[in-house]
Amino acid sequence: RCCQSGTPDNNGSESETTETEKKTLDFTPAEERRIKIPAVTGINLKAGQLRQTVDFHNPKENDCYFVLSLYLSDDTLIYQSDMLAPSEQISEIELLQELQRGIYRNCRLVYSCFALDGKTKLNGSNVVLEINSY
Repeated sequence: RCCQSGTPDNNGSESETTETEKKTLDFTPAEERRIKIPAVTGINLKAGQLRQTVDFHNPKENDCYFVLSLYLSDDTLIYQSDMLAPSEQISEIELLQELQRGIYRNCRLVYSCFALDGKTKLNGSNVVLEINSY
């Protein structure tokens, strides 16, 4: 998050560390928080239907909201959730388009994470998965 002291500048000489950088470098967080992303390797969806049954959730240990976005391998968005609070789950979704019967490889379930203020974007995750449309 901050600058390193002793980093070469453009002409190859060492740049000086400012007082602000020293204070920032000395900062150690009391507790490192991690975001838990549920492991998903595949999703079964019914062919020819918009309404689907799923098991998406935000683990209770998280201190953030999730927005889940499901993309086909060609980056077509087929679902996006509202903000999902810790401990909340989604069991039914409505796709933006029906899928034909088949296996869709290299799809992505994108977890966008937001602080509990609902505005500050945090780290997220892209989970590559397979959709089985039956």
